[in-house]
Amino acid sequence: MGDDIVWSLWKHKAALNCAGKDSRPFPNKTIADKSKSTPDSGYLERSLAMGLCIIEIMEDDCGGNHALETTIINKSHIETLIGKWYKDDLSDDEWKFVAEMGDLKINQKIFLRSPITCQTKDLKICKKCWGEKNLKTKYLGILAGQILAERFTQLSLRSFHDSGSAVLETNDTLLTFIKDHLIDIKTEDFKIVLVFDTDTIPVEFTGIPNYSFTTEKAVVFKSHKSIKQNTDPVEGLRKVREVLQSKNKPTKTPSEYYQLLMELVLEVGSPYSSFVECLLTNMFLVKKDGDLWRYNQTQKIVKKLGDRTLASQISPLLNLLYQQNQKTVENIEVLDYYANNEDKLTIYEKLFLERF
Repeated sequence: MGDDIVWSLWKHKAALNCAGKDSRPFPNKTIADKSKSTPDSGYLERSLAMGLCIIEIMEDDCGGNHALETTIINKSHIETLIGKWYKDDLSDDEWKFVAEMGDLKINQKIFLRSPITCQTKDLKICKKCWGEKNLKTKYLGILAGQILAERFTQLSLRSFHDSGSAVLETNDTLLTFIKDHLIDIKTEDFKIVLVFDTDTIPVEFTGIPNYSFTTEKAVVFKSHKSIKQNTDPVEGLRKVREVLQSKNKPTKTPSEYYQLLMELVLEVGSPYSSFVECLLTNMFLVKKDGDLWRYNQTQKIVKKLGDRTLASQISPLLNLLYQQNQKTVENIEVLDYYANNEDKLTIYEKLFLERF
């Protein structure tokens, strides 16, 4: 029987079947979390696909020596990096190629050639920063949006299947005893004390981690602060929203956002790292009027765009197609400029203008 049972008892003290009262130990938190935390997967996919649609490979090598710092999380992370270029130190002369799993180690810090730091003009990227993974489409940003939306949806599904549950090693003798005889839970001198209505206490309590000692009609455990809590899957969704939301004063660096995003995505799959990097590629501004950090990496980031504002960074025309509202309609007089600039039109704009 694991130490999680003690923490569960402590958290749900009021809901326990104490002194023979008939009550539900654990309310259905799953349904509540589903209604609060399940994102609209269709809208999310559309949002990401349109916000990333500008990302295409336009040249072989942008020639930049900028890189994204990351620390290898696990073997799955290494798998996502196969086909990428990196350096152990930015001062190294040559870029190394990740050809197989054995080329990198867990907890190794590296500097990646990445779309996030690519210097290719017009919001596009180069093949060197993308990596050697060849795909049958040039619309890599749209594909990245679809793949990320799928992963985030999987996180959402897992949250309302698992949320509110606990994985515990159970002991029927103890569970029955607790149900029939537990009358109170106290904290004394940084200890948890389970109080019963009988002094015939099962010896099985001594096998629970953090067990301290047994007194008459009570079992004492070490402080709950030292006990591992169950992970709440909904926390993953909160972190996803942190990445997807706009922030005027971001507290994390692009590298930290990438690290956080990879940790989340790796929980439900191992897509090519460049797909994950694409989300952050045009997201950081050094001036609120639109200068991108990836072209101005010596300047301070003052704003981070979110999934709902990425389209506005590309063009007013795309933003109008993405969300028709008063603000986008007011910009309609400048749309002719973008409509006549054929080289900068995204696939969505070309389809709208019937130029595809």
